[in-house]
Amino acid sequence: MAEIKVINREGQEIDKIKVRDEIFKGEISDTLMQLAVRAYMNARRAGTAVTKSRAMVKGSNRKIFRQKGTGNARMGRKRTNIRTGGGVAFGKKQRDFSFKLNKKIRRKALISALTSRFEDFIILDKLVLDRPKTKEMAGLKKSLNLPAKSLFVVGLPDTNLDLSIRNLENTKWVSQNYLNVFDLLYFDKIVFTKDAITDLDKRMEL
Repeated sequence: MAEIKVINREGQEIDKIKVRDEIFKGEISDTLMQLAVRAYMNARRAGTAVTKSRAMVKGSNRKIFRQKGTGNARMGRKRTNIRTGGGVAFGKKQRDFSFKLNKKIRRKALISALTSRFEDFIILDKLVLDRPKTKEMAGLKKSLNLPAKSLFVVGLPDTNLDLSIRNLENTKWVSQNYLNVFDLLYFDKIVFTKDAITDLDKRMEL
């Protein structure tokens, strides 16, 4: 069992908790992490880019001029892709870029990311805000000496936390059940609340 210290808002150690080695000290697979990041990024793509084909462009099907006798190169309808204003050959079409990873791969990729970033974890005893206050979260980052790119992982969604963090640049929060490989690899420091890392440890046991 790996042991992690728990600190308060002033950065003082107040407790220690144990987490399972198979989750936070497991095997690291760069291939699975890369797959998980690709799946995350692809799912975020809108896939709405589209161009008009010959069939979609307005215009007559009539031949522009007769085949012979004009001195011009032969030409068909004006919607052809070789004329200005015509359709686009092999143009973009709306598509879904997302692809699915099975449960075992997602779990192993998350374990790989948790293991690779284990040294960058900070465990906070609790993170409760009485009201939305960006200044309070900015002060917490300063007191914990956190870098600009910081991720806060909490047990349950919190509206006050959301409203307090969203105006801080490069700072994000996520509940532990939505924690993903991309966020774990992107942010420089990951701050877990004590209940979040305990819940995550139990969830990964399933």
